[in-house]
Amino acid sequence: MIDLINHLNNKILINDLIVKKMKYEVNMLFHDYPSKEKAKILATKINGQLDQALIGINTDDKIEIRKKIIENSFLVLPNPISEHIHYGHVFTTLTNFDLSEEDTEKRLCHWLDLNTEYIYEHQMIKSYIKKFKIVPNQPIVKTAAIEYQPKETPETIKQRYRLTYRAVFIPLGVALIFIMSLLLNEKNTEQPSIDVPPVFENTLNDEIKAFIDSYYNTLKVLTIDPYAFHPLDYSALFAFLNHKSSYLIESNYLSTIEELSKNYDINPLLLIAIIGQEQNFVPKEHEDVLRIINNPYNVFGSWIEYNTNFEDATTICLNTIETAKASLPENTDLIEWLNDTYAEDKNWSSGVRTIFTKLQSLN
Repeated sequence: MIDLINHLNNKILINDLIVKKMKYEVNMLFHDYPSKEKAKILATKINGQLDQALIGINTDDKIEIRKKIIENSFLVLPNPISEHIHYGHVFTTLTNFDLSEEDTEKRLCHWLDLNTEYIYEHQMIKSYIKKFKIVPNQPIVKTAAIEYQPKETPETIKQRYRLTYRAVFIPLGVALIFIMSLLLNEKNTEQPSIDVPPVFENTLNDEIKAFIDSYYNTLKVLTIDPYAFHPLDYSALFAFLNHKSSYLIESNYLSTIEELSKNYDINPLLLIAIIGQEQNFVPKEHEDVLRIINNPYNVFGSWIEYNTNFEDATTICLNTIETAKASLPENTDLIEWLNDTYAEDKNWSSGVRTIFTKLQSLN
């Protein structure tokens, strides 16, 4: 289990430098926007960054999980103390999100399968849950690495951490930068203070509590649309498609997808997922590759029936997605809704969603 914990702790999700970069981009691109609007844009970007480690988590749970990740990252003593949010914090949060051990095991295994490449045994996860899942009203704070001591420490020694002065103010130094960046130096003192464990009552000043509360409230009102436009990570995507021997890495096909998708505010990974489902990413060795690439989405029947050009086919595909989004019923997944329009095969949406999830994990 220690190998899994180390693997997760070494995967950095977000830190103050990442937030500063986001803030700079927002200020550059939206310099004429009011401060509150820029704060919302920045919060959306931060949520998107956090969502990179929440693939497979349903929308209803994501907002609360994001909030708890912040709590577990900055308000609980990790081992060792960290100055960033990593996948270990997500793992800790998910361990204590569901009430029952059975539900916790299902969520952790599903999350590990979609968000990591680590090979694990289910019994290992069960044992971990029994040791580290927090019992309601338990005064001891457990963390994802609580029992993993340095090699010279006997394995029989178990050390538990209580919240301390050091545990609060070192992580909160980073938390303050993190949340101040979110607010763009605009304090929101009208927000009510958050509920914190009694141990924090005399250590968190009102200013810090107001910052944290404001971020939490931002999380509550913002939702991240996974199908909205997001720039492509070309290095990771290129490596993936190269492994698939895909013709998409030739010429400017990927940049065309990205450029056109931006005009429609649609995630370009969705189009690539459709190509993956329809034409297995257009393998270079296929004898008709130069014709398939003209319509890899199989719009208007197939590439055989409608052999146009890549840009035209991409535009038609985007129009189809945009039309589906406009009529999307509440609480319905876009890919599932597209199935009736796009394909007769009822398993089409399942295939596209699997590929889309995999492509998201590359970013």
